[in-house]
This record gives sequence, C-alpha cells and structure tokens, in this order.
Amino acid sequence: MTKCAEDLKKCIDCGGECCKSVAVKLDTPEDADDFEDFKWYLFRDGWTVFLDDDGDWHVDIPGRCRHLGVNNNCEAYNERPPVCRDFGVCDCDEGEPAKIVFEKPDDVDKYVCKLKKQGKLKPGTLVKW
Repeated sequence: MTKCAEDLKKCIDCGGECCKSVAVKLDTPEDADDFEDFKWYLFRDGWTVFLDDDGDWHVDIPGRCRHLGVNNNCEAYNERPPVCRDFGVCDCDEGEPAKIVFEKPDDVDKYVCKLKKQGKLKPGTLVKW
C-alpha cells in the first residue's frame, strides 16, 4: 500500500478532524512579550496554541464545518472551497503529536520560565495577569 493510500484510509477512519477546527499560523515569537500575546488566544474556551513538527506556531480554533455530515463525510464535496480542495490526504498531520501545546495561560508562563532559565529567550517585559 502506498503512503497516500495509507493516508486516504487514515482520512476515512479519522472522522473528519480537519473539518472540526481551524489552525491559523502565528508569527514566530521572538521574545517574552510575543509569548505573552499567546495568552490572548488561550483566554477563549477550547482554543489551543501549538508548535508543529515543522517549527511553526498555530492557534487551533474549534468549530465544526456546517457541511460535515453525521457520518463525517463532506456534504458539499463537489462545491467545497479551494482551501478544502487543495488540502490533500497526503498533507494531513492528524494524530501527529505537536512539539509543544499550550491549553491555558499558565502553560505559557511555565514555558517562558523554562526558556529564560536555559538562556534561550530575549529579554522582554512580562505582564502578570
């Protein structure tokens, strides 16, 4: 079985996870203040911020596509927008663990503290909530 055939089976079996949230790429944080901005996203219920295996930061926003049917198939498949058409099964990374996941503002504080101790973070003014 080819890699894409395996991915297609994984797609069919996964239940349409890519249609249940939207991940938006974020600017790469350069200092503590940039990490502080991540907290704004985390004040929303169910939102997470994560670092993918390519080194890109994203905010994951839950929200089911209105065209995802009860069987988790696309009910507007022939009319789906280009962003859906262009996303192929071989592009799917569902089930691959993120390198870092922040679920609450405190997760950001702990990570920033760790980076500071390691000397890996440029100085920035942290605002405590």
